[in-house]
Amino acid sequence: MRAVCYFGPARRNGNLAVPPESLLATCADYARRNGLTGLLAVAEGYFLHFIEGDDAALRGLLARTTAFWNHEQPTVLFNQRITERSHGQWSVALVQSSPSTALQTSERLATIRRFLAAHRLAAVTDAFRYFLTPNRLPRPGTASGGAGGEAGAVKQAAVFSNSVLWFHPIFSHLAERFGTPACSLKISDTGRDADTYPLDYADVADPDAGAVRLVGISENLLGSTLASPLLRNVDLVVFLMRRSGHGSDTDFVARALAHEMVRQARPEVLFITPPGVPELSGSLHALAQASGFSAFETAGSVLLGGPIWDAMQARLAAIQPRPPARSGIVLDIDLSQPWPGAAAG
Repeated sequence: MRAVCYFGPARRNGNLAVPPESLLATCADYARRNGLTGLLAVAEGYFLHFIEGDDAALRGLLARTTAFWNHEQPTVLFNQRITERSHGQWSVALVQSSPSTALQTSERLATIRRFLAAHRLAAVTDAFRYFLTPNRLPRPGTASGGAGGEAGAVKQAAVFSNSVLWFHPIFSHLAERFGTPACSLKISDTGRDADTYPLDYADVADPDAGAVRLVGISENLLGSTLASPLLRNVDLVVFLMRRSGHGSDTDFVARALAHEMVRQARPEVLFITPPGVPELSGSLHALAQASGFSAFETAGSVLLGGPIWDAMQARLAAIQPRPPARSGIVLDIDLSQPWPGAAAG
């Protein structure tokens, strides 16, 4: 088997565009029929594609996607033989946002290259996370936010809620406290406007907690394969619980704790619960214990962002950023190998 990752402009007829629904459906169907797995993301006028499987089928899908982009020569980030797959699904994520500047694109591509060169297949999910949600904090000596530092240097926090409305207080508080407004993107796994859902994230430089990436995980996002790169190295998961939290909310907690990436990351768990509901607290701690997680709890309202961040800050300050795991399944790698459509098998 072979794995290929490539990057390029999402342009047709000279215009920036995202792929239509028909292209996504065709590629997904071809991938399923030919045993291909991987990730395809389109954001800010560019695409990033990782695909793995048998050589002949892989070239067939690459030919379909590159033909759609007017045959523009993409940038091959790696082209390598593998002994086993690192992604067990086909997934697509379209981000509706403004085209990035040339400087932003150059910085993001450079960071993606560093991830992949240093950590190979283990960094694929990191590369997709930074492609879709680049760091908005300015780096020293730069006028605008770059794509972030080395993988693992930023602590990852995920705030889970059944309702996207409960994300606003915490993100609004961070904007007022640190001057870092949240980025709100629209995501679609199908290409249809009717299927879009929000992805909110913010980058915070807290003097006590350090550099933190905060992502809001809603029910739609948790059910998407896009959740995998966002949760792969999560250090802290926070659940915003309502007073009527039994039933739908506790089911959501159970699904989140059972997510493959959450199980692998083994983060700390923090519950924000309404005061005076001991039966809810008991149910939540039982879920965490049954799943093998260390859990903490703070009583408070989901409508007050300040106390929520204070509770998160205390947990994050005690967490050391983790380096990404290295992959041991690579047989060969060549970052300068020609485009696979013209390369020998």
